Amino acid sequence: MNIKRDLQLLLQEARYLPYLGLSNPGDLNADRPRDLGRRNRTQLARAVDIAKLVSLGDSLSSGLQLEDVYYINHDRHANAGEKWMFINGIMTDRHTAYNNGAALNQMLGRPIYVFHNPTHGISRDLAECIFARTFDHYSAIATSIFRHLAAYLSAGERVRIVAHSQGGIIASTLLKLMADRGWCLDQGALEIFTIAGAQDEWPHIPNVYAEHFANERDFVARIGVIAFSEEMQSPVHTRPDATGHLLNDHYLGALARGDYCGGKSKLFGYLNRESPVAEKVETLVGVPECRLADAPEGIGSEDHSHFL
Repeated sequence: MNIKRDLQLLLQEARYLPYLGLSNPGDLNADRPRDLGRRNRTQLARAVDIAKLVSLGDSLSSGLQLEDVYYINHDRHANAGEKWMFINGIMTDRHTAYNNGAALNQMLGRPIYVFHNPTHGISRDLAECIFARTFDHYSAIATSIFRHLAAYLSAGERVRIVAHSQGGIIASTLLKLMADRGWCLDQGALEIFTIAGAQDEWPHIPNVYAEHFANERDFVARIGVIAFSEEMQSPVHTRPDATGHLLNDHYLGALARGDYCGGKSKLFGYLNRESPVAEKVETLVGVPECRLADAPEGIGSEDHSHFL
């Protein structure tokens, strides 16, 4: 356990808390996409077809609600032979998670599976982070997502994960679960990209590729991936003097421009469509589609147990 270490780090970096919502010049005016992620904007969400694949009804002993999984594919992009997963951070409601996934779908040109890590309020969300990171606790969300990941990899899928904020802790836990089982994957089977990651460690799994991105004045990144950059065992790209923690508002535009890595990271290549795209568009059979605009309040309330 690292209680003393984390408390000292929180106090040391507390002066960066006011920068969490502060934008940088050009953040909201990036050419692709523009103003994505502002919570009062729904234009992009209304253009996105969302099919809710599954709602896991089981709950672990902790009583935590498990994540919902959503499939987002604007304009029916091809799957490029990859399965892209997105894991959100703390204080992210369903609509914000959809907007995050929609932005990634638009920018990457690939279908996105959004694994919604639901918010239970700031206190409980932070408690989940503390239990997962400081006490090395395997959260209900992480173990649930791991079951999906294991199924994808076992089926021979090439998986790409984008994890934001607390999602970085969850991604780190996925690697721990792999290490517990002695996994060794084939080259190219799994790639993980954390953005503003709050994780403090990154277990080594042979052939798993990873990159990490952080704004220098982002409080969450400073107590996570920046403070523990030597533990990441993979490239950590930092944007000097940059502020803000929100994925769409403060990160995605700069990532697409190559501001973090000088245009040399693998994620930059994906964002700029620099990898081959399969001709056949992925299709889903028996999964109803809905538009976010059709049911902005109702999504997530239905019984989807028949999909299990």
